[in-house]
Amino acid sequence: METRKLKDGRIATLIDGKWCAPITKEKKKQLGALRDVSKGINFSILYGAGARTIGNTVKKGMPVASPTMLRNYANKALQFKKGRRGPGRIFEGGSDSGCYNFMEKIALKTRVPTLPGLGTKISTALRPAAVGDDFNTGRINWSIQASGSEMLSIILTATHWLCRKYKIPAQFIISIHDELAFMVPDKYAEQFAVIFQMAHLYSWAKLQAAMDMPDVPLSRAYFSGVAIDTRLRKSPDESTVTPSNPEGAKEPDGKEYSMNDMAELGWVEKLEKRIKLIDRGLI
Repeated sequence: METRKLKDGRIATLIDGKWCAPITKEKKKQLGALRDVSKGINFSILYGAGARTIGNTVKKGMPVASPTMLRNYANKALQFKKGRRGPGRIFEGGSDSGCYNFMEKIALKTRVPTLPGLGTKISTALRPAAVGDDFNTGRINWSIQASGSEMLSIILTATHWLCRKYKIPAQFIISIHDELAFMVPDKYAEQFAVIFQMAHLYSWAKLQAAMDMPDVPLSRAYFSGVAIDTRLRKSPDESTVTPSNPEGAKEPDGKEYSMNDMAELGWVEKLEKRIKLIDRGLI
């Protein structure tokens, strides 16, 4: 692979006849800010925000934009994601029209809004019999947040069941937003990581089957990575300020493993051997 050093110190690599170099720190910071704004826009739309609220979110990344620019940007974002209302007030033409139609079908168009995963019902205070067509945004938000709660219950149950099946001692510690932390003895950590990935697959299979979607895309089947670490932290290679580490001094790194990593390292095969020994009564 042919490389060369640029004037600013970056190393460029020749790929398909073109010199490619890592982005600069300034560009990375700019892209990070744009990513945060994009996430804010997506969540705002998902939770039922209108053009005004979305425009305020856009303004965080475009502080000099005029109100007209912000409104136009917000309307384009809404049209791109949700699309337009068609016959029967169904969204069509957007990248995520089906998603919004499904959420409205759950939250707004049934007598007792009920989630597909575990059958959770909305509070009686927000059922159509009590509020009619009011509180639409809150009811749609319920369908998202409560579904997340259902998925947490499903994956914890699946993990617990698999740990008992494979006789892996593991203790659930805490869940923070979209992260779960378990405590496992060192000698079982690798096998538990595979079990955790299996539980993730089972959970999505359960939800999608409940929604008459029989296929689980590979991109959704597994966690992008499972971190094995001796500390509870956001990333296994960061140093954090805690009561036991008040200066944020460098700590030993953990490591994150993808499902492919686990297979290549032989962890899946090791777990397969373990269940065979369990079935024979040897463990």
